[in-house]
Amino acid sequence: MGWVDKEGKIVDLDKFRGKLNIIEQEFKYAEKTEFWRLKEEEEMRRTHQARRERALEEAKKLERANRIREENRIRRGIISAVKNQSSHELKKLTHDIGKTKVVESGKDEQEKEGRREQEQEKEKEGYDEDFSPEEDVHEDTEEADEAGGFFVTQHPGD
Repeated sequence: MGWVDKEGKIVDLDKFRGKLNIIEQEFKYAEKTEFWRLKEEEEMRRTHQARRERALEEAKKLERANRIREENRIRRGIISAVKNQSSHELKKLTHDIGKTKVVESGKDEQEKEGRREQEQEKEKEGYDEDFSPEEDVHEDTEEADEAGGFFVTQHPGD
C-alpha cells in the first residue's frame, strides 16, 4: 500500500512512517495548543468581567455611602438650626417674661389642677371614645417653654 507522488511513482509509506508520525504529532500539539489558548482567553474574559462587576458594585456602594453621609450632614444641620432657633426663641420668651409680670389668680390655678386630675383619671381609664385632639390642649405650655420642653399629644390608638 502506498501513495502516488507528483511524478506518478508509488511512495512506500513504511519508509516515511517516521516523518508522518512527526507531522501527526505536530498537528495534535497545535490542536492542544489552540484549545488551551482559547480556554485561557475565555478565563481572562471571565476574570476581566468579574473585576468590572466588582468595581461597579464598589462604586455603587461608595455612592450610597456618600449619599447617606450627605443626608446625615444635612440632617445634623437641620437639627442644629432647629435647636439654635428653639434656644433663641426660648431666650426671647424668657426675656419677654422677665419684662412683664405674670399674675395668676387662685381660680386659674384651681382650674389647672382640676384639668390635670381629669386627665389622670382618663389615663387610668384607658382609651376615651370621645377623644378629640382639640380637647387635649395643655394650658401649662408657658411652664414647658420656660423649662425648655415641649408637649407631643397623640391619640392613644395611633
